[in-house]
Amino acid sequence: MQKALKLQPGNQRYAMRIAELYLRQEKFDQAETALRELLAGYAGSLGADSEQVGVVRLRLGNVLLAQVRFLEAEKELLEADRI
Repeated sequence: MQKALKLQPGNQRYAMRIAELYLRQEKFDQAETALRELLAGYAGSLGADSEQVGVVRLRLGNVLLAQVRFLEAEKELLEADRI
């Protein structure tokens, strides 16, 4: 996946898959970083209220929950629900 992302650095599907893999491997810091970068990219190109932004916020909220960062997780999950 990392190789695929290097070949197509703007491919957000690859970036999402990488974040999901990090989450499954319990590499929460890397998953969070990947999701925050993806969130910034989607928000910038599609708008803050796009469906893709909502999906990324939901996954980011789950990563934050796994890190026992409940207040931050709540913020992301509520925003995902709003979208």
